[in-house]
Amino acid sequence: MRRGAEAGCGILTAGHGESIAIVETLVLCEFSGAAAVAAGGGVSVDVVIVAHNRPATLVRTLAELALVAAEVGGAVSLAVTIVDNASLAPIGVSDADEASAARVRLVRREQNAGILAFNEGAALGRAEFLFILDDDAWPDAGSLVEGLRVLRATPRLGAVALHPTHPVTKRGEWEFANGERAARVPAGRWPLLGCGVLVRRGAWEALGGYEAGFFLYTNDTDLALRLIASGWGVHGDLSLIVWHDCATAVRRPTRWFRLAGRNRVWLARRHLPWPQACVAAVAGWMDAHRRAGWRANDHAATLAGVAAGVFGSPPRIDPRQRCGAGPFWTMARLLVGSVKRRKA
Repeated sequence: MRRGAEAGCGILTAGHGESIAIVETLVLCEFSGAAAVAAGGGVSVDVVIVAHNRPATLVRTLAELALVAAEVGGAVSLAVTIVDNASLAPIGVSDADEASAARVRLVRREQNAGILAFNEGAALGRAEFLFILDDDAWPDAGSLVEGLRVLRATPRLGAVALHPTHPVTKRGEWEFANGERAARVPAGRWPLLGCGVLVRRGAWEALGGYEAGFFLYTNDTDLALRLIASGWGVHGDLSLIVWHDCATAVRRPTRWFRLAGRNRVWLARRHLPWPQACVAAVAGWMDAHRRAGWRANDHAATLAGVAAGVFGSPPRIDPRQRCGAGPFWTMARLLVGSVKRRKA
């Protein structure tokens, strides 16, 4: 394997016109499987990870990605871009082992921009496909290859959602995975994305990536709905897995109740006419209270978030990207089914 390195500090404009500093850049001259890709035997993927204050978690993810790259061999070439979202102790590529670092580009923001950092990281690559990945998640190798095969075979397919699953318990986060609701979702109209999603770059760029105004949470669902509304299909094969080693996937942090409370109201206001948006907002509000259980702080955070969603202005949306009632209520029915299964 031939490796070239470039290190330094510069300013690069990416996504929404904001500047981010390139503090360390390691360029691999020949990625794993790159020769096979050049010969037409594989596919190049830009992996985009946003990290914030969790260096040990990120190191583990990079190590897992290195194992995935070794397992898929010439079928897939992975180029990883990490955006450090203003971590208190800045993350360095040197935190990773040499094999992992050889496939990494690291950029650092001076301020935490939330999900805007995904858009900025994606703008740095050129591969036809993106893998938008949380810093505590990595794909099952076979699922990665199959998801890319589906994307390549269907030109108007915008994204493939992988099912978030805990690597130890093997429990899927989407509790409706074996339910009838999931089976009734029309082909190409899966309304959820999650922590690991394969996206066609052309679709991502046509829609502008994630809506940065959400800052955190609900942005993936919004993107799925906008993809569907814009004529890009979203594929949701629940046998395709992304491993997600995240305790908060089961018990949400208080911050989730505040931001998701606001963002769910905004999601409804962005995609539905007022009468239906009101119904959807109330349904999301009640769902958050169910998830809060007996935790008073989480109930208070939900109320604060819902109030911000009602009285604040949601991010603007191109009318052509409004999904309307069908996909929105498909998404809502899936999530309600998830709650019912957890309570049972």
